[in-house]
Amino acid sequence: TNPLGGTIDTLLLQPYVRGTEYVVNVASRNGTQVTDAWMSQKKCSGSLILYQREDLVRSSSDVQGVVDYVKQTLDALGIRNGPSHTEVMRTDEGEVVLLEVNPRFQGCRPHARDAAALGRSAFEAVADSFLRPAIFMAEAEKPYTSEKAVCQLFLACPCEQAGALNKE
Repeated sequence: TNPLGGTIDTLLLQPYVRGTEYVVNVASRNGTQVTDAWMSQKKCSGSLILYQREDLVRSSSDVQGVVDYVKQTLDALGIRNGPSHTEVMRTDEGEVVLLEVNPRFQGCRPHARDAAALGRSAFEAVADSFLRPAIFMAEAEKPYTSEKAVCQLFLACPCEQAGALNKE
């Protein structure tokens, strides 16, 4: 049963894929513009796979194959306007594999940090796509670059039981 007590009669399984994971966030207007791309690092902890960190990819040209794959995926799914958040894996053999795609902003994002590193946040890019389309389309032609290195860390409690951490 599901958390609401309903019956689960369909199950989707996804194979475990080894490689380097990328998060690509896009603002779209009749096409796509990459607003940022991140390289993820995870670790296994028992049966869980936990994010450790995400590092901003400093230039979209560093991951052009990944960016092109995401743009083709969004086009194939008909996601033509608004925000999207896509996660892909580039295998050790160089193949790009789709993990998930969402027509929404990425969660848990300090947008002021993104604006400081990239010149604008994903929120601002999507707002521009609707309110200032000429400016948005001019920016869409340019690959993004960042002069700043940015890393987002994810913290997980190392304890086995619930409670508060103390200095000991």
